[in-house]
Amino acid sequence: VRSEKAITVTEEVLIPITIKANSEPAICETMPTFNERTYRHLLALATVTEGCTYPLRCLISDTLYRTVSIALFGPSFPVDSCGDFKCLDTHSYQLFAGYFPAPQSTYQARQRLAGKLTRFMKPWKDTEGLIDFPGVPAHGNEMVRALVQSQLPESDVAALLTTYVWGIHPNMSRTLFWLLA
Repeated sequence: VRSEKAITVTEEVLIPITIKANSEPAICETMPTFNERTYRHLLALATVTEGCTYPLRCLISDTLYRTVSIALFGPSFPVDSCGDFKCLDTHSYQLFAGYFPAPQSTYQARQRLAGKLTRFMKPWKDTEGLIDFPGVPAHGNEMVRALVQSQLPESDVAALLTTYVWGIHPNMSRTLFWLLA
């Protein structure tokens, strides 16, 4: 995303929404969902993987991706995008630096992730971003509404939501990994 309008939307709309989302009242709104989803996910995982070794890094990143995404954006968030997200994250430095091309699988993962996020935002787009959806915290509704109402091209909207998601998950996962490792 390199358009001037996308930069303006990010600076004037998305960053203030993000700051507000990190306030105590907003965090208190999302924590019960996050805690419940995390507990249920880990319980189900323990049942399925009993007696198996599961790498800590994968346990943390997979669990956080699913539970944080749902806590922020509601149950319709495409958590099946976790694999594509991890592929994109692994090679993101190559995409941003431009020193050498990233593996083709990274570009394909980025396209699949953008497609899933675009489909996720479709209900908001269908209502021109005028309706909040049940099960989605105020922050998630506000973020997606702002993206839909920005009148940016669909590819820029998907890229901005991807960037937002990318800003959350790797930071949390890596920090938690080093706290537990």
